[in-house]
Amino acid sequence: MPMNLTPLQSQQFQELRGRWYEIIKPLNGFAPSNFLEPVPYFRPEHLKNCRVLPQREMVIQDIPIGSRIAEVGTQQGNFAKKIYDNSAPKELHLFDVDFAPFHEAAHFAPLPQNVFLHEGDSSTSLSAFENEYFDVIYIDGDHSYAGARRDADVAVRKLKRDGMLWFNDFTLWSPAEMQDYGVPYVVSELCHSGEWEMTTLTLHPLFYNDVVLRRRSGV
Repeated sequence: MPMNLTPLQSQQFQELRGRWYEIIKPLNGFAPSNFLEPVPYFRPEHLKNCRVLPQREMVIQDIPIGSRIAEVGTQQGNFAKKIYDNSAPKELHLFDVDFAPFHEAAHFAPLPQNVFLHEGDSSTSLSAFENEYFDVIYIDGDHSYAGARRDADVAVRKLKRDGMLWFNDFTLWSPAEMQDYGVPYVVSELCHSGEWEMTTLTLHPLFYNDVVLRRRSGV
């Protein structure tokens, strides 16, 4: 299916693509592996209990009623509101560097007493909680490798042993931002550590997919 562009946008895109080819042409004939570092292959044991769902909203059904939930990166709070309305959490903690879009959207108005806002660096704010505090941590913050790695390193300590470690934007490249994403590398590293396995993969119409990890039994 072609992109939905006006004639002017199509012309501008073709010009942009020409410049893009000039940038990556030295990388040995446009070979993707010379532009983006390949994610190591997932092994069978990483995926043996994994299911595929058509959309991320279906994961909310897996959240136990009365859970403590963290969403790292909430933007306007759209998905946070879906989580709140459909999981009846004991506590919902939202982390973001700037809550101006959240307040402007006003999905939570007034703010419920069991919803808490933490403004600033997410990994720093999350570090303030005691270990094994959360039942679910949804990571949708800084999508660079370094940012996703920082959030994940803190999240694994703050998550209960049987908790859900949930990542948004499991993709290498964002066409909307023309930017590489580091989430797949972080997920791969967690699985290859031997402690985690992928239990859910959810698909997105533009393949900004989600994954859920849980600790492997007996680990």
